[in-house]
Amino acid sequence: MAEYENKPKKVKFDEDDKAKKVELEEDDKPKKVELEGIVAEKLPNNLFIVELDNSLKVLAHVSGRMKMNCINILPSDRVKVELNPNDKTKDGRFRAKIVFRSK
Repeated sequence: MAEYENKPKKVKFDEDDKAKKVELEEDDKPKKVELEGIVAEKLPNNLFIVELDNSLKVLAHVSGRMKMNCINILPSDRVKVELNPNDKTKDGRFRAKIVFRSK
């Protein structure tokens, strides 16, 4: 019983048989990185250009929880973004999600 508690597993339906389930390890999901930066520019449709602390610029959108709580983000705000290393836009910028705004 102890060996099952140490290994968290996710359950996914098999494509061939919907009743049959396949267990996947947690490492199958791509890792996300949390970084901090300053909002450089506000774009239409709740998009922002965020300049990270390592001087990299990313295109970011607001998370759903921040939209629900009506948190406004303005240029020069300090924010925390969640970055997926595999996700890039056409012009080579990374795509990120704003998850926290500092006061």
